[in-house]
Amino acid sequence: MRQLRTRAYTADRLGNVGVRRPPVVPREPTAAAPRQPAAYTALVEQLGEQPPGSVPCVGESRHLWLSDSAADQDRAVAACRKCPLIELCRRAGRGEHGGVWGGVRPRKSPYDIEDDTEEAA
Repeated sequence: MRQLRTRAYTADRLGNVGVRRPPVVPREPTAAAPRQPAAYTALVEQLGEQPPGSVPCVGESRHLWLSDSAADQDRAVAACRKCPLIELCRRAGRGEHGGVWGGVRPRKSPYDIEDDTEEAA
């Protein structure tokens, strides 16, 4: 037995018939917290004033801070603990989705698919 679906129809003054749809309610925009431009500028200024070798993300191993590998991120977080600019870096990286900022790992999207190829190798 077939079930019939009923729809609510409307007619305007001229007799044009259409399907009644619920009104569209505008939503508030939901975006990630924007990067703090003042904190980012302060971080860049402080990086220029630090003696060579005191900031771990500047140097030969800087690729660790932008890596997708969990092992590289672990090494970057451990190195951040010794950095004199960790708090300023953490504030500057607020809202960023990539890279390790101030010892904080990047946020993962729930839609990211884990790649098992590294474990198999």
